[in-house]
Amino acid sequence: MGDRGGAGRPVAVVTGASQGLGLALAEALARDGWRLVIDARRRDRLEAAAARLAARTTVVAIPGDIADPAHRTMLAGAAADLGPVALVVNNASSLGASPLPSLSDIPAAVLQRIFDVNVIAPFSLLQALGPSVAPGATVVNITSDAGVEAYEGWGGYGASKAALEHASRVLAAERPDLRVLVVDPGDMRTEMHQDAFPGEDISDRPGPEASGGTAVNTLAVNPTNEAHEPPEARGLARDGVRLLVSRGDEEPLDTTFRELGTLLVPGDLLVVNTTATIPAALDGRLRDGEPVVVHLSGTLPGETWLVEVRRPDHGATVPLALDDPTDVALLGGGRIRLLAPFANSRRLWLARLEVGLPVLDYAAVHGRPIRYRHVPREWPLSHYQTVFARDPGSAEMPSASRPFSHELVTELVGRGVLIAPLLLHTGVSSLEGGEAPYPERYRVPGTTADAVNSIRRGGGRVIAAGTTVVRALATVTDSHGVVHPGHGWTDVVVSPGHPVLSVDGLLTGWHEPESSHLQMLEAFAGPGPLAAAYARALELGYLWHEFGDSHLILRDSPHGIVMGSR
Repeated sequence: MGDRGGAGRPVAVVTGASQGLGLALAEALARDGWRLVIDARRRDRLEAAAARLAARTTVVAIPGDIADPAHRTMLAGAAADLGPVALVVNNASSLGASPLPSLSDIPAAVLQRIFDVNVIAPFSLLQALGPSVAPGATVVNITSDAGVEAYEGWGGYGASKAALEHASRVLAAERPDLRVLVVDPGDMRTEMHQDAFPGEDISDRPGPEASGGTAVNTLAVNPTNEAHEPPEARGLARDGVRLLVSRGDEEPLDTTFRELGTLLVPGDLLVVNTTATIPAALDGRLRDGEPVVVHLSGTLPGETWLVEVRRPDHGATVPLALDDPTDVALLGGGRIRLLAPFANSRRLWLARLEVGLPVLDYAAVHGRPIRYRHVPREWPLSHYQTVFARDPGSAEMPSASRPFSHELVTELVGRGVLIAPLLLHTGVSSLEGGEAPYPERYRVPGTTADAVNSIRRGGGRVIAAGTTVVRALATVTDSHGVVHPGHGWTDVVVSPGHPVLSVDGLLTGWHEPESSHLQMLEAFAGPGPLAAAYARALELGYLWHEFGDSHLILRDSPHGIVMGSR
């Protein structure tokens, strides 16, 4: 055990931390002062890793098998001795046999072992830690795209990761006091990956310090990296927030948002979302009198709404899992009838509002902007609008466009940057545990589709102002990269395996690593550059969330345009 003091510093438990991603995670946490409890099966490797970590922080290294209940009890005891656990990273995994056999050929004992390590152990460890886990702690379960895609030979491992992801979603619903994340770090140059491809050259894969960096660095976010109020309250103009620019493998550039005009070039097309935020948080009571806050997430066909029911908690709210349909009596009058869970969720409900007025009119009188724990006080609705806001309907602000000011927009137009609108009404962003995005209403006008196609035919770049714009464009872009007008509801998920062919750059914020958001960012930046950007942002003290700083990701257009100002 290395002891460099630091009582009161946060405590993390990281399994499988002797090499690869686990060690990269532990090293990143150690750099930020976290005290660590780590484990691995091989004593020699674990002792070597602990020696490296002990130069930076307090570390307790316990060799053993995470599938062994006695070993988990030892980890829990060590964690309890250090103090409340703020982070649990379940990284230890079993691949099974190498080379990978077909699912039908895996011996039952091997398959059992895979599930014991990859599925049973993470949740058993959490049980063993018990009250040592602090309220609001983060639980991170490391997964793989093999849990989603049916890869030949990956059946045992992939099935275990699919089970892990689903169980994580259940845990997130049942334990609103925890922040449950499922993180896929992508392919890495590790011993496990080499075991999956024996004899093959995997030197083209990024090392775990790069591939795992997105997970490493977003996990290290703490309250000092959170924006707790609008920049105006911090003495800044909207466009005075910081902007980090990622250009492929280049070193990320630190600048401010008001310098955006120097980073775009004449003929670039900036596509923006014209949705306006509504006061979507409504107070009510369940039939038994329990106070709740209902978040309106969005409309669905047939005058049905998607809503999330939450419980007041120390000035904020946390998700409330409900077992059966019920009614919510609204304090402003009227009621919300919860009809059925949405897609087997215990938090999102299909609902019908009976309020005697058009819903948006009712919300304008009785609602307030949705606010989460990182924003400790309420702010007027105007702080949750962008300069492009025209069409009310978003539960939460499309925050990537918040830093735009009227002066900056005027400057961009004067520099020859074109601007085209579309509409996507955003729903609630509070889902965790790798839950898939739900349908959101969108409209891409024919004029915007024509503008995107024209710019790309001429060799120019299309820059999306926010992930909402990417999602809308992805919905109407065909396999040749041609954009078509369209409207309706979209449930499209953008990922490295399903990129958007019609977009060359993305303006976004810094957010917690919910899986669909990271997948979209990796589709633009790639895991290595994205990891470098997150690491640099944390190093420079960038701020996260809707009132925080910004990130511009630029990639080479398919027409050979070089990124950067000209």
